[in-house]
Amino acid sequence: MSRTDKQRSALGAALLSIGAAAIPLVAGVGLTLKLTDHALNEENVRIGQAAVEHMDKILSAASDTADVLSPMVGKRCQTVLSAMRRAVAQAPWVRSASYAHKNVPYCNTVSGSLGSARAPVAVAGPFDYQTLELQRPDAMSEGFGSLLLIKGNAQYSLTVRIDNRVITEQLELISGSADVALHVAGTYLWDDGSVLRGELRQNPRYRVLVPSTQFSYAIHSSLSGEDVLNLITRKLLLILGPVMMLSIFSGGLCHWLISRPERRK
Repeated sequence: MSRTDKQRSALGAALLSIGAAAIPLVAGVGLTLKLTDHALNEENVRIGQAAVEHMDKILSAASDTADVLSPMVGKRCQTVLSAMRRAVAQAPWVRSASYAHKNVPYCNTVSGSLGSARAPVAVAGPFDYQTLELQRPDAMSEGFGSLLLIKGNAQYSLTVRIDNRVITEQLELISGSADVALHVAGTYLWDDGSVLRGELRQNPRYRVLVPSTQFSYAIHSSLSGEDVLNLITRKLLLILGPVMMLSIFSGGLCHWLISRPERRK
């Protein structure tokens, strides 16, 4: 074998050895990224489910308050205002409540009667719908906004108002360094108190939306960039050590198999 052939053979053996060493390394990096994605999704789902559990408790209490107030819908504000205020005072999460006739408010626990002395008086009838609405900050909410739980029918509606500060406090308790938001009909209430409309532009790979099975809302949860980086680093340190050992062994074994002298018969 000429010198040139020997050099080519050595080069080919080296390239095969490098390739054999690279295969476990590439597979290990791919496995690390896959496990990281799975861990990110699990953590986001855990945070989202915990937030849904907290929100369901708040809204269930608000719904119970609405059920107490519903028999008074349709009666004159002056005759039911005291009972309305007592019901609201006994509800830990509720800020205020109000009645409306054909979408025109006529009685509020904060400001009292809002209509004329001839406000409609009729039997309200059963409520056939319930909805949630995130309201931006206004004069009544003193710059914080409110979550409205609304029950009603074609004639009357009952609104129970929850201060957004109550919600953000609950979200902050479980969010940690993650970004958590309450999502209601295209509007997001973030755990810093901001209320924003529109779709999220964030990479869906690092976020989840966990819906409530009891009320019409969902919880958005996404880990911060720092959390993502820390999780990837931990997974790399955990997996790449053994993978590097396997890579070195694989490359060395390949080199030995290629370069060992052939046995003569």
